[in-house]
Amino acid sequence: MQRGTLVGPVCEVAGLKAPLRHFATRLDLETERHVIDGLGWFEFLRFASPGTGRAFDLQRPLERRDSDSLPTLVRASIADDPQETLRDLFETLVIDHDDVAALADNFADLKPLRRTLWRQDDNGNRAVVATFTGARKAEAALQQYSALMHKQLYWLE
Repeated sequence: MQRGTLVGPVCEVAGLKAPLRHFATRLDLETERHVIDGLGWFEFLRFASPGTGRAFDLQRPLERRDSDSLPTLVRASIADDPQETLRDLFETLVIDHDDVAALADNFADLKPLRRTLWRQDDNGNRAVVATFTGARKAEAALQQYSALMHKQLYWLE
C-alpha cells in the first residue's frame, strides 16, 4: 500500500464505524500524530488507492475520552465524480455501506451497485447468503465461504 497526499481542496467523505487502528493494521501502514490548532492532538492515516492513486486521509482525535467510540473521519481531495471516490474508498479498504456510520452530504444520495452472494446446496436449493455494496468485500466473503469445502456452490451476482 502506498501513502497518499491530499492535494487541492479537501472534502469529508464519510465516518467509518471501525477505529482507525483497524485500517492501519489492514493496510499495514503506520499512523501519524499531529496537533490541529485549536483542536488538539489527532491521529492520521494517509494512504492511496493502488488502483487509481486517489489519496485518502483517515483521522480521529486523541485527547477526547470518547475518541474510540467516535467514527473514523475519511477525507479526500474534491473529485469530479463522488461515486468513483466512494467506490475507490470501499475497494481500497475492503468495506461497504454496512461499515459506514455516516456519509457526507455530497455522498449520501449515491446508489452503489449491489452484489449478492448466493448459495446452492447439493439438492439444488438456492438461497441468498448476503448482499454487499463493495466488490472486494463481496469477493472476500465468496472466498471465505468457498474455502469451507462444503457441498454447497457459492457465487456472486
